[in-house]
Amino acid sequence: MAIKRLLPVLLPGLLALTAAVALKFTVFGQEVYYIYDAGRTICCESADSVQAALRQAGVTLGADDGCTVSRTQDGVTVRVQRRQTVTVMLADRQVTCHSRGEPVGTLLARYGLSPTDGQRLDCPENAMTYDGMCIHIIEVTHRLQTRRLTVPAGVRRYESDDLPPGEELVAQEGCDGCVELVGSVTLEDGVPVCSQVVSRRVVRCAKDRVILYGVDRAVTQPPASAAGSAAGSGSGQGVLTTAGGDVLHYAYALSVIATAYSCEGYTGITATGTVARYGAIAVDPSVIPYGTRMYIVSDDGQYIYGYATAEDCGGGIKGNRIDLYFNTVSECWVFGRRSCTVYILD
Repeated sequence: MAIKRLLPVLLPGLLALTAAVALKFTVFGQEVYYIYDAGRTICCESADSVQAALRQAGVTLGADDGCTVSRTQDGVTVRVQRRQTVTVMLADRQVTCHSRGEPVGTLLARYGLSPTDGQRLDCPENAMTYDGMCIHIIEVTHRLQTRRLTVPAGVRRYESDDLPPGEELVAQEGCDGCVELVGSVTLEDGVPVCSQVVSRRVVRCAKDRVILYGVDRAVTQPPASAAGSAAGSGSGQGVLTTAGGDVLHYAYALSVIATAYSCEGYTGITATGTVARYGAIAVDPSVIPYGTRMYIVSDDGQYIYGYATAEDCGGGIKGNRIDLYFNTVSECWVFGRRSCTVYILD
């Protein structure tokens, strides 16, 4: 009963106190606004609205500008989004787009310019736009292209007991071969950017020129001084006289085990990108570097491979091992596996 009697007296006082507290927070409890605009950060501590904060900061929004507002424990964050002009380049046209900062994919979808099959962007779709940005939509096409390459004929020399020493006879004229390559060419906006071989076809096999020569058995083997340096540590210099009378200067000689291989029936490509052929042999590049020129003879004196260049390698060709290329498999069987001396030419 006492409380009921006091209510009429206390109620006006409580209402007045509530109004006073509300007035206090409206006047003295205004929020802090952090405004981010074009790399600037402006802090406004006495604004009571976003519009007031922008006016206080001297930030003016254009007709196509906007802003995002988010509230944190420290205050209100206002991020100004200025109008951006973005150019989209296609193969046959140019489109000017406007953005306030958004992913490239979103902008293109909004303008109906999203890439289709056969097109690609020059930037990621999740990249953010910026004023003055230029986006290229590239037309990607593929086409087949056919090329013919010449496979140079080699020269094979064989001893002949029927010819006088120093005399030579052409037993077979040689002719170059031809291989047809079909490649898939990728074009971007009509400009070739890469290609890949998809098929190879031998149009004509190369035919080596075969030369028979008479042998003077007294000079078939290298001079004693040259043979001695070759049989040593592999260093030194020497002179080698071939059966044909050529005088070769070599830097050093190596004793190797030689095997034979062939790409008969198709065109092989060496590790250095050249066409496999007689005279282009496989080596261990750590022992004989690519591009090294050499002259090769078997240690038993029964076979002279002749001039060769290091252009290929193989999984089993390690250390003092070489693999000699022959044009036919039958020749490989004839050669088999032999100990040879490799003269590294100057």
